[in-house]
Amino acid sequence: MQSVKKYSRSSGVLLPLTMLHGPFGIGVMGAEAMELIDFLSDAGFRAWQVLPLENTGACYSPYKCISAFAGEPMLIDPRMLLEMGLVSEDELSERTRGVSDDYVDYALVRQKQREILRAAYTRLGGKPYSGYKPFWLDNYALYMAIKERYGGAPWYEWDDSGLRGFDPAALKAVRKELGAEIEFNKFVQWLFNKQWLKLKAYAAKRGVSIIGDMPIYVSEDSAEVWSRRELFDADKDGNFLAVGGAPPDYFTPDSQRWGNPVYNWLLMKKDG
Repeated sequence: MQSVKKYSRSSGVLLPLTMLHGPFGIGVMGAEAMELIDFLSDAGFRAWQVLPLENTGACYSPYKCISAFAGEPMLIDPRMLLEMGLVSEDELSERTRGVSDDYVDYALVRQKQREILRAAYTRLGGKPYSGYKPFWLDNYALYMAIKERYGGAPWYEWDDSGLRGFDPAALKAVRKELGAEIEFNKFVQWLFNKQWLKLKAYAAKRGVSIIGDMPIYVSEDSAEVWSRRELFDADKDGNFLAVGGAPPDYFTPDSQRWGNPVYNWLLMKKDG
């Protein structure tokens, strides 16, 4: 019996978006990414695997993300902000100053990127991002705002038990208090989505498929575990009944403890 092929045979390249060379100390979703797509298309490649693009946490690993859905702000091309009239040439030049051409200094890049994104947000007229309303955005933006107030600490280290436990009364008060910070995080994700869709459309035009990747588990320090505790083996104070890992093997004879809370499989099976 002859099998039917859904996809024709093709080849591709694995290159994390962060590793693209450019002026910002990290690869971004701009001209350099499009140049790579042009190269792949001209060379006959039909796929680019980029690895996860989600917002990374304190360890900067794309497999330990603050959200399963939100994009990493460091990947936004700051030149877009100049085109939108939200930053000056001097500010764009400052964004490139001090970064390395040889490696990614994640702490420095995150700091400089945050500064230029904040400058852009302060000059925004109205809320052009108000129409961008994916289901996950409200909880993510709120989580990031509270994390900022606590110096980046994960939810299970917050001293306010109401915020830690996702209590509606506590959240209502903090939403009012941190309104500007919440809106800033929504603006950043709108920018990310805007650039990402543009890059995807360009790749499709050149006949190149973009292949993503995703972790097996969600990070314990994430908007999803904080706001949807029932979907994981975690209690209201951040105690995890079981966490993910890997058994001993040739490379790690002592096994691996990843720390990600395990899913509540029975509930997920029940609600589909």
